[in-house]
Amino acid sequence: MHGIAREDLTDFFSYTNDFNQVSYSGYDFDGYTNAALNSLDYSRFSSTADSQHWARLGRSDSELDINCRIAAFTLFQSVVKYDNKGVQDLEIIDLETFDSNSLLHFNSEERLKYAAIFNTVSLPENAHHEEAKDAILSNWDRQGISFNNDIPVTLLCVYLQNPGSNFIQVAHAAVLIQTGNEYTLIEKYNPKQPYLASVFMDKESVIVYINQRLNQEKIEDLTNYLIMSNDSLIS
Repeated sequence: MHGIAREDLTDFFSYTNDFNQVSYSGYDFDGYTNAALNSLDYSRFSSTADSQHWARLGRSDSELDINCRIAAFTLFQSVVKYDNKGVQDLEIIDLETFDSNSLLHFNSEERLKYAAIFNTVSLPENAHHEEAKDAILSNWDRQGISFNNDIPVTLLCVYLQNPGSNFIQVAHAAVLIQTGNEYTLIEKYNPKQPYLASVFMDKESVIVYINQRLNQEKIEDLTNYLIMSNDSLIS
């Protein structure tokens, strides 16, 4: 499917099926529902109720932790290229989740690729968007990450910077698939919310949607964010 490996699709749908089976709220739909960009409603989905429900099933909180990055990487890992350059300071984020979640079976090389994509990036002091983008690209190049921009599948990364910090990190990740004139955004917004596939008529609407989600989260403690589509800055 557009360069996504069949086995990665199988793994991804094993995540969604597992989540829907154990989800207390039964938050799933048959087909698509029209919605305004700012009207997605998760009010029927209770994190507290679901945590209690998972506990009754013998599932620990650690098993809720398939997050946005892991979901996106599962779909995208065969699309992105990784030339292991033996970088020594590579910290594997989400390592505890990899080790504790029974659905995840990433090998050592896949874990290194994951870390190379999503690692925290050091920034120059008072960096603006273009400087932050350059730091991200330099980090990916140093770690051997490159993208194929000739296929209609892209990785969207929302980078956020804490105030007073010289580091930027991926706070949200999603996969965008173009089919004809439509764009399908596939994401897991956070570990305790459902998997979501949203269809947009143009890429600009995708950017508006992501910005509105960030505004809805009221991220007052974060002073700077940018959105990357593969290796291109789009917002």
